[in-house]
Amino acid sequence: MAPPRGSKGSGNNLLSSESYDDDASTLRNSSEEDERRPLAQNLEAINRGVSQEYEEEHRRIFDGLDDDELVVHHNEVNMDDRDVLDSEDEREKLLSVAKDDASIFGSLGRKKGRRVLVGSMRDSYRMEEGSAKKVKVYDVDRETARRPTVIKLAVFTLALTAFLVALIGGAMQYSSSSSGFSKSILSNGTHEYHPTTILISLDGFRADFLKRGLSPTLQKFIDEGVSPPYMYPSFPSVTFPNHWSIVTGLYPESHGIVGNSFWDPELEKEFFYTDPDRSLQPHWWGGEPLWSTAERQGVKAAVHMWPGSEVKPAPYEISYLDHFNKSEPLTVKVDRIMDWLDKPIDMRPQFIASYFHHVDTAGHKYGPNSTEVNNSIKLIDGMLAHLFSDIAERNLTNVVNIVIVSDHGMATTSNDRLIFLDDIIDMKQIEFSDGWPLYGLRPKSGINMTALYEILAKEAANSPNWDVFLRDVDMPERWHFSKNPRIAPLWIVPKTGWAIVTRPEHDPSKTNKPYNPRGLHGYDNMHPLMRSIFIARGPAFPHPPGSKVEPFGNWEVYSIICHSLGLQQSPIGNNGTLSWGTPNGGFKFTSSKEEEDVHDFPAEASVTTAAPSVPSESFKPTTSLDDNEKAILSHISEAKSIQADEPVTETVVPTTHPRPTVDTPASASGVVPTDAPKVDRPAVVDDSTGNKTEAEKQAEAEKHGFKSWLEYMKDKAKAITQKISDWWKNFWGA
Repeated sequence: MAPPRGSKGSGNNLLSSESYDDDASTLRNSSEEDERRPLAQNLEAINRGVSQEYEEEHRRIFDGLDDDELVVHHNEVNMDDRDVLDSEDEREKLLSVAKDDASIFGSLGRKKGRRVLVGSMRDSYRMEEGSAKKVKVYDVDRETARRPTVIKLAVFTLALTAFLVALIGGAMQYSSSSSGFSKSILSNGTHEYHPTTILISLDGFRADFLKRGLSPTLQKFIDEGVSPPYMYPSFPSVTFPNHWSIVTGLYPESHGIVGNSFWDPELEKEFFYTDPDRSLQPHWWGGEPLWSTAERQGVKAAVHMWPGSEVKPAPYEISYLDHFNKSEPLTVKVDRIMDWLDKPIDMRPQFIASYFHHVDTAGHKYGPNSTEVNNSIKLIDGMLAHLFSDIAERNLTNVVNIVIVSDHGMATTSNDRLIFLDDIIDMKQIEFSDGWPLYGLRPKSGINMTALYEILAKEAANSPNWDVFLRDVDMPERWHFSKNPRIAPLWIVPKTGWAIVTRPEHDPSKTNKPYNPRGLHGYDNMHPLMRSIFIARGPAFPHPPGSKVEPFGNWEVYSIICHSLGLQQSPIGNNGTLSWGTPNGGFKFTSSKEEEDVHDFPAEASVTTAAPSVPSESFKPTTSLDDNEKAILSHISEAKSIQADEPVTETVVPTTHPRPTVDTPASASGVVPTDAPKVDRPAVVDDSTGNKTEAEKQAEAEKHGFKSWLEYMKDKAKAITQKISDWWKNFWGA
């Protein structure tokens, strides 16, 4: 590595010209002397002109006086002091005023300088040798000496006015764009609240999941609040870049988190999102997140497991920070938010951010059209019902702002939609591969990038399922994914629903297993299956009743939250474009209510998938990912296995969500009808049946008032379900 510029040896003084600039040999070289010479000549001319002007003024005032007449300065300077005023030192003081002659203020100062010499002469008396002598008074053009010319005064006034107008206008514009919402204190009737906003992220909650009829709480929230039909994620549509874009208002290329994993050629280090030793250092994270914006302005923030919030050291420490804990029950998450809201006003956070992984986790493991995803949607909706109920009990519905977002959508994967990269290029030529399911390639030293690109481009031209781009040549501009060295120079971007693999990772010809993960995201951020959600309600979000907001990107959320809290946005800037201070609060409302249907891709024909559950009259959560709710799921599985003794014949109630197209249609219960009844979970044998014969079963059924054993088993299953429902209501305090 070359030595730092200017380091020419240990003997050089760091303050010397040689240390600062390699081209400097002395503090004043010949070129500097040439530049100084005209300036010195100009100063000498100014001095001569002012000196001559002084002499003329002097003669005009004093030469006409008689010897016995005295002139008195307003500071009582007598004629004996005239020699002092004529001295070279005093003359230099007067000449110093002329240095400002080039400015409006200089002309004013110069006039004032002359007035000091002349003084304000008034009638006065001086006692000399015990006798009084009258002194003549001379008023020497006093008004002219003090007053600048009319033209200069007019120019000065106009310039000052223009400056003030620009200053006030700029301040008003900055205020309206940065902190348009009033900072006035609100009250719930018993306590005062500063502007408060809760930001909730539902990871992997695809926009069209709202159409499945499984989230009545969210639907009511939409009806009462402000929401577009969907929100665009940033590209690439993966978790860490998008969560950081939401809280900074920056594209990934701007804030530097360009993927869940990537290589930084300048740091010569790898970022990997699940490894704290490779992800929680501040040099990775650019921009200013919302909690730092708040804390910098004296507004307390509380953050619950938000990706990137655990970076240390942080420029501004978060008042309340919860570290990531995937197994934490939802009830604890809700209680945590309410604990913060219940704090005294001087300790209460005004900005609260909370992260929920459940829908994303289920989507990756089972696919977006699975029963498990539908159950996780119900689970999250139940959590929100709990949260909203607690907020309503405190009379905070119209006091606290709530913003619910997601980071991206999800697409179904399949063994039928795989791109085998090692069939196209020699992977030994690649030193690093970034991203996923996209592939950013960094070839080894000596590998011709252009030749590698041409090989891939030729293959891509024969396939409609993926594209190849050079970062600095043809990367689509709308992705905003090129202006950062952390972005690999060569990218393979699969079409939505397709995945890039190598044979050692997954080869369907050698295994009957489906591709895992069953659900993926990270694709084109404008694709319908990648769309996310934005819903807001509260005093900071007034809106026309029944109106819709036009879709926007998640890089707008930062300014929206700042507006809701009355915060000035980061001086770093952001990529948001919403204009606050407008009549509609920055949103673009539309009267159109037409929304296109979103069609997902099918899973493998050999894989059983479940259609969305039929909406029930009342909400009954049925599953969760924590230990307590897993026990509930096991009971439901048992009930379903009992009912599966009979071939499924019921029909599926149509919904607006498209069904996955597989070889064998799936039923609402997730059971594939075949010649022999088949279930998608291991059947659990009811201990009450034992080894009874059909006659014994029939007799027992009749004993309990049923015509058949099947009806008896259905009734038992119903009873189990009711017990679970009752337990769940008690669990939530319903």
